[in-house]
Amino acid sequence: MRLLVCLLAGAAILANAQQPDLLSALGQFPNCSTPCIFAGMENLDCGLTDAACVCADKTFADSVRACITESCSIEDSLHAARIEADACNRPRRNRKKDVLLALILEVPAFLAPIGHIYSRSSTVTKFAVDDYLFIASWLSFGVLVVLAQWTSYLAFGVDTWYVETDVMTRALQMFFVLETIYLTLLCFTKLAVLTFYMRIFPQRWFKLAARITMALIIITTIAYIFAQIFQCRPIRFTWEGWMSDDREARCVDITTLTWSAGAFNIFYDTVILILPLPLILGLKMKPKTKIGITFMFSLGIFVLVTSCVRLSYVLGFGHTFNPSWDYVDTIMWTGLEVSTSLIVACLPAIRLLLNRVGFFGALFGSLVGRTTGLASSSNIKTPLHDRSTHRSEYEAMNESQIELGPQVPPKDTEIKGYGPRAASNMPSGHRIHVTTTTTVEHHDGPR
Repeated sequence: MRLLVCLLAGAAILANAQQPDLLSALGQFPNCSTPCIFAGMENLDCGLTDAACVCADKTFADSVRACITESCSIEDSLHAARIEADACNRPRRNRKKDVLLALILEVPAFLAPIGHIYSRSSTVTKFAVDDYLFIASWLSFGVLVVLAQWTSYLAFGVDTWYVETDVMTRALQMFFVLETIYLTLLCFTKLAVLTFYMRIFPQRWFKLAARITMALIIITTIAYIFAQIFQCRPIRFTWEGWMSDDREARCVDITTLTWSAGAFNIFYDTVILILPLPLILGLKMKPKTKIGITFMFSLGIFVLVTSCVRLSYVLGFGHTFNPSWDYVDTIMWTGLEVSTSLIVACLPAIRLLLNRVGFFGALFGSLVGRTTGLASSSNIKTPLHDRSTHRSEYEAMNESQIELGPQVPPKDTEIKGYGPRAASNMPSGHRIHVTTTTTVEHHDGPR
């Protein structure tokens, strides 16, 4: 019996200790917040002594928080938010693991350009412009992922009032760098896709449309990078001025800047998605092969979807009381967007690589037309590691047939010819010598 009484008493003491204690916390709030608290009490159905009721009233909390944000400095506002969270025994939220989930797609995206370069190096003897742009995209993407994960580890994923001021400032400085890398990476990826299109579709009107799109992408990217870098005066105020009360007077409207950049990005994604479809649908080949090629090029719809979702999360960008928490979704969807862009852009070259591997060769071969058709007709073995063998089998194809399959009619593609001098300079292992015997008969006419 005595043991039961002791247990009940201990439970009562523990429960009382866990009850919110707002009255003792009132003296810790900044002076500027006191009028806001008493003004909010007018709409309360309970008194401050009923701490559980006060802490559960979301309307009261939102009105007081809005008033404090308007009346107090950012430093005092964060201090008040921390006192309120501790007084109400609110659990400390943590979304750092959510940012790590983006690695599920970011790791394959990092490997995709490597697969692209390996596939191209085993197919051709000289890289094209799009190959170098993919290398630049790969390097930019690697830096972006490392910085994004490190920034999230430092500050993002928790409420701002639990982050040290200097740590938050350093995280925002890294976030500033990430924005520039993000814009540059998107530019590289889009240019890589368009130059790839120009390599396989030789039609003049198409190349003109692609060049115009590329020019617009370059111009707008440079403009937005410039605007992003100089969004505040001085530049360091971008990350150091997050606690300043005159930030809006010294910085441009970052929400408008971000939204307009996102709108241009979605527009370019749509153009890149639609641009090659008329040419692909116009190819004269088996319906099954055409469906496969159309499907591969239509995967850009996933890039468009991720761009739209990301844009929805930047609605309050630059105007949030809790950036380390509210920017988590933006960071996640930024990583997912660039990852999807990189994977989809590298798929055509990766398809050629997978064509040589057992099950994948059968799958992709039936889907989009096997590019190893010429080799199999000549009984040439195509081991994955023998690059020279693959180069020789593609020698008789032009760029369109290499990327889309040998079933693409030559008249729909670009034929590259070599003169005698160019042919003589080619490596001996990559030349085909044809000997033709011609008989000429001469008649003088009837005698």
